[in-house]
Amino acid sequence: DKWEDPRNNFSTGLTYTPTKHDTIALRYGLIDVSPVDRYATANGSNLTNEKDKLVNLGYEHAFAHRRNTSIGLNFFTNDKQDALIDNGTQQLADGTFMRIFKNQTTKVKGSEINLKAGLGEKLDLRFGVGQMTYDPDDATRPRLNYNFSLLYTGPRNLEAELYGLYMGETQTSTTVTTGTNLAGKPVNTKFPYQNGDYTDLNLVVRKRFTGRSGFGRTVTLAVKNLLDDRYETTSASNLFSPVYGRTVQVNFDFDF
Repeated sequence: DKWEDPRNNFSTGLTYTPTKHDTIALRYGLIDVSPVDRYATANGSNLTNEKDKLVNLGYEHAFAHRRNTSIGLNFFTNDKQDALIDNGTQQLADGTFMRIFKNQTTKVKGSEINLKAGLGEKLDLRFGVGQMTYDPDDATRPRLNYNFSLLYTGPRNLEAELYGLYMGETQTSTTVTTGTNLAGKPVNTKFPYQNGDYTDLNLVVRKRFTGRSGFGRTVTLAVKNLLDDRYETTSASNLFSPVYGRTVQVNFDFDF
């Protein structure tokens, strides 16, 4: 619990298939998020755990005469009790900067549409558009995003997928104490910055081997942030906390 946000999750759902081409799913989940540092606030007071309640309703229709072709709709709400909200950055006495947070109950509503199409026997394309609203409103969070995926299924259990997410742009600012004036009072400077407006592109190549004994081995090569782009997923200045650059991961799984 020291180095990452612990999450205690519970989820359940019902799936109904009125026809062989139509699927309706209702899902419900609870998430309990603990802050990494309970004292990372402007005044040093305690942060409390965030408790999320999620409800999700999805519908998918598969087209009978087109391989792997379907359209899906998704509607969701997320009630975040004592949500852990980014509260900008503050300058410490030693001149360093620290990101701070606050608890603010909020409700997120959203919807998305996803299209999946089989392009021949070995290639599948997926494209989706999603939108979100916040109550109370949070101008630092993007409203619109796009996701896409191109999946190649090759011979001998070889798969390659190029997928990504484009997050819409928002403009916000953070206020930082940059010094003192002649009277000894702090000087606060507002720095505008852009949040969102980035494309997160990833590549995954997977190969599965099956021996005569039935045991399976899978080797996966994943390249995250393929373009080595400098962007940020939360509301804080790009000067202070960009995401990781291009990251390469190799995984080996053995089934027995």
